[in-house]
Amino acid sequence: MSGMDGLAIEKKPPIVTRFTSVILFGSTIIALVGGLSLLWPGTIFDMLWKLNPAAQTFFVRGGRLFGLLFLCLGIMSSFAGVGLLKGKSWAWWLTLLGLVVVGTVNLLRFLTGDPGELFGTPFTLGLLWLHVQPSVRKFFLSS
Repeated sequence: MSGMDGLAIEKKPPIVTRFTSVILFGSTIIALVGGLSLLWPGTIFDMLWKLNPAAQTFFVRGGRLFGLLFLCLGIMSSFAGVGLLKGKSWAWWLTLLGLVVVGTVNLLRFLTGDPGELFGTPFTLGLLWLHVQPSVRKFFLSS
């Protein structure tokens, strides 16, 4: 047993709820909207890129392939978020994988001078740090 299978809902650390909410809603929405805007440019979804025009320049070069990758990230984030809400250990591992990949890309873009990553990099690395905190790990990985 892991997560909510092994712990009463009342014993779920508050950080788990906050963290899960950010993963489920934030990353899913951004990835889906980003993917749709790359697959169908010129739509209302393009407004997202006003937050980070340098990222738009980078991702538009990848075209539809990057759009599909963003959509896959959004779908993965949705599954992971639902799994996290249910306290599933596989969701903890999937989220860890996603945060490491996104954090690495953000860090590389930050180190190459992308000013838009001034927010994205610390935010993603902060989520990664929260994800591996002992109370979060214990909740999802306890047997």
